[in-house]
Amino acid sequence: RVAPVEAAAAIAAGLLGETGAVCLHVTGCEVVCDMIEACASEPHVAALLDEVVSRDLGPLICHKFGHHVAVLVLRHGSKLQRSAVVAALRG
Repeated sequence: RVAPVEAAAAIAAGLLGETGAVCLHVTGCEVVCDMIEACASEPHVAALLDEVVSRDLGPLICHKFGHHVAVLVLRHGSKLQRSAVVAALRG
């Protein structure tokens, strides 16, 4: 189910600029979650996560699909990405 790193990089590059909507969609959330679990530190996926955490995270954290992305950022994201999610949780 998890795509190879090269495919994940291509998918992540294609999703840049669309993360707000993608992370809140049932299928989009699954795609992003799979990429985070497989290769969160790969540069294109890391850039995608940077875009995710650069937005207002409140709606993502409270969303029925988006919160899965936030949880995986906490597990697999960089220190800065994790810090952004923690800050949003603290309010």
